[in-house]
Amino acid sequence: MLAEVTELVERLLSELPPATAALNVYRVPRNGGPVVELKPTNSAAAAFGIHSDDFAVYSFSFGVRSQWDVHTTGVIGRARRTSLRRLTKCVAPLLRADAKKGVGGFR
Repeated sequence: MLAEVTELVERLLSELPPATAALNVYRVPRNGGPVVELKPTNSAAAAFGIHSDDFAVYSFSFGVRSQWDVHTTGVIGRARRTSLRRLTKCVAPLLRADAKKGVGGFR
């Protein structure tokens, strides 16, 4: 799952205008697992991260304090990948700090 998440976030980064954000992969302290994060260069935009491991996606976050759990128990294959793709489509306007062009519930 971590490889899928990393690939998806790298694809999102490649679709953004140049120098919009940088990829940052790190481990949460005390065996908390890896986070794949996009850090925007624009100070008005919030960072976006996905906390996952080789087996599951646990949460996603915007900025420093906003974090939501992702319940993927029992969700396999195509449905899980579709959910992650939808999430990354919502993220692009936020990374560009372009709130007027938000997607879905993120307008």
